[in-house]
Amino acid sequence: MDKQAEKIVLEAEADKQLSRSALSDHDLEVLQDRPEAHLLSLRQGTAQSHGKEVDVAEMYMDLSSDLAPSLTDGELPADDTEAVIDHSAKDDGLRLGDTLERPGGTEVTISGFTENQRYSHTPVLHVRDSAWKQGELPISAVILDHALPEQVHDQLQNAEVMDIRASFEGIPGYTSEQTSLQTMIVFLFLISSIVLAAFYYIMTIQKLSQFGILKAIGATSKTLGISLILQVLLLTTVSIIVGVAVTAGMAAVLPAAIPFSLSLGTVLLLAGLFLFVALLGSLLSLVKVIRIDPLKAIGGGQA
Repeated sequence: MDKQAEKIVLEAEADKQLSRSALSDHDLEVLQDRPEAHLLSLRQGTAQSHGKEVDVAEMYMDLSSDLAPSLTDGELPADDTEAVIDHSAKDDGLRLGDTLERPGGTEVTISGFTENQRYSHTPVLHVRDSAWKQGELPISAVILDHALPEQVHDQLQNAEVMDIRASFEGIPGYTSEQTSLQTMIVFLFLISSIVLAAFYYIMTIQKLSQFGILKAIGATSKTLGISLILQVLLLTTVSIIVGVAVTAGMAAVLPAAIPFSLSLGTVLLLAGLFLFVALLGSLLSLVKVIRIDPLKAIGGGQA
């Protein structure tokens, strides 16, 4: 979407699941004429194209609003006979101008492709459809540009207002997937700190004689410590740059059906964490360098 919404209104008994939500007539009457409200309906099903089944999530919304999806190819549907779909559907053989039989049985022509428009790992099919306006399909939710006034909120009878991100918890499999992913990330940093600590410690042990000579000719523990920290920072920074470049390269060749998003904020956050973990792992080496005895170090190996 070109514009980020702030809140979403779902049926109170839907357990935060957009696909199970159906707002009541009373709540719709309260919300639908408000300028910050955008009606949305969703149903999941299987479409047909060229004799091949394609799992889709049909979405009905005002495609002329600021919340309309951005197109990567083609144009927005001009009428009810056209639709746009996430570009990952190209992996199923869909192309511009193809005819797609919707789950309801009607046919639409693909007029464009969107980006990052998937629901529960299936491409979202955006259509201009008057069926839900006629009451044939329920309104699943109302998207809000900002929070409702308190007096309007109090008029809702069987609806729940929540943050957009909170509604993600209702997507089937989302919570379990996120829990598994977060667990893997935590263990990644724990293992990384152990590996980095061992790597820098071995590197320091191999250079004990050089550090001993430097101390013997007048280098202070502070100077050696700063030198070690700078080496750790330089090596880690280069490693991060190489890692980001490899990740970006892999993302460029991944199939569209595999959801992947790497924002600048995420890169900077993870880079900062890796730098912190690297510095934490180098503390053992730093202590070794500070406590080094020049005579023992020189006698223990060749410079």
